[in-house]
Amino acid sequence: MERIRTIQIVIGKSAGSFLSFALCLYLAFHLMHGERGYFALQGVQGKLADARADLGEVRARREKIEHNVELLRPQSLDADLLNERTRIVLGHTRPGEIVVLGAD
Repeated sequence: MERIRTIQIVIGKSAGSFLSFALCLYLAFHLMHGERGYFALQGVQGKLADARADLGEVRARREKIEHNVELLRPQSLDADLLNERTRIVLGHTRPGEIVVLGAD
């Protein structure tokens, strides 16, 4: 009888330690692999870096377009750019000009 009581005490003390250890393992696993864990954070940071690179490209393209629009405004009209755009868009040519079309 005394032996059974001793086993129950040891199991009772061990169960608390085991459950605490199991809880720590569970939390550590989800800290690394969970939906908002370390590896998910790394994935989000990679996507953020890609988005920032795309943003830089889009901003550069936008600035180029804004510059071209500024050149076409009546207050700062660039005759060469206007001539180039009319030739491209409307297909205007001068008499005697030879037009070479690209593979666009």
